[in-house]
Amino acid sequence: MLLHELNLGMREFQPGNFVYDAEDIPFGTLWWFFYAGISCLLVLFAGIMSGLTLGLMSLGLVDLEILQQSGSSTEKKQAGTTLPNILNHFYIIIIVFFFLLTFWFTLQLLFCRLYRNSISFL
Repeated sequence: MLLHELNLGMREFQPGNFVYDAEDIPFGTLWWFFYAGISCLLVLFAGIMSGLTLGLMSLGLVDLEILQQSGSSTEKKQAGTTLPNILNHFYIIIIVFFFLLTFWFTLQLLFCRLYRNSISFL
């Protein structure tokens, strides 16, 4: 009996037996590629935001103050514009965190449209 139930379960997940939900977008249509492209852009922007977080939070106050006082003219200008943002690092973290949440939740909604809901959570 158990072997028979396992055999029926294996038949259900074969590639030819895949059943689309009513809200699934069929693969290869224009809308599928549109959602897939938007998903790729969201992953790209989320990576950029993560990189900005690491880059801005790795800058030290002492390094920026030294560059502001004894660097070249471009380094002084760049350190002068970056230093106030680093001093208010809490706002940067909140803004980047907000963008990351927006990107990842939008990506989750797009995946729910492209794939089954159970697959999209993986």
